[in-house]
Amino acid sequence: MTKTIDPRERLVSLLKHSLCFIAKGSTTKELTSDVVLEIMPKLIITHMVEMANERKHISILALRRLVNFIRLFRLCIELVPGVMETINAKIKTFKDEEAKRVKDFTPSLGDILAMSIVSDQYCMLDFLGAYLEEQLDRQAFWIIRVVPELDHTDDQYKNKMVTLENAREEVCFKTGIAGF
Repeated sequence: MTKTIDPRERLVSLLKHSLCFIAKGSTTKELTSDVVLEIMPKLIITHMVEMANERKHISILALRRLVNFIRLFRLCIELVPGVMETINAKIKTFKDEEAKRVKDFTPSLGDILAMSIVSDQYCMLDFLGAYLEEQLDRQAFWIIRVVPELDHTDDQYKNKMVTLENAREEVCFKTGIAGF
């Protein structure tokens, strides 16, 4: 006697086991909204950044993989109660509360972008101004960490031309590429 296996059931089972193993180190744990929101946005954004940085060849295969990550994210939303409500709440908070856009509350701006792809309430245009403002602030932060002489608000560097022009240009360019 042969047993028929439903491909969807198999996919769901393997997906749950994989996400729980990645997040919790065990395939026997229950798939929760926290696990979905920890893993799925990062899969999408990491893949997109890899393509943008040309570490992955941009091909039909890479684009299919990206679409499949999005489809898996949507499947997780269907399977796990509360994920969509959490996504919409996070986007609303990011959009409406400037104090909660900082790294302490929103560690990864990429997560917000990935969530906007699957949100049933928001699209990127709804929070684009807030996103760009925060993204530029973070980009300036990383540049100043590498070249502190650019921080003209710091008394140590005020009115001093210490920065080597080549170093400043290179750091700003590299940070800009990674940021965008």
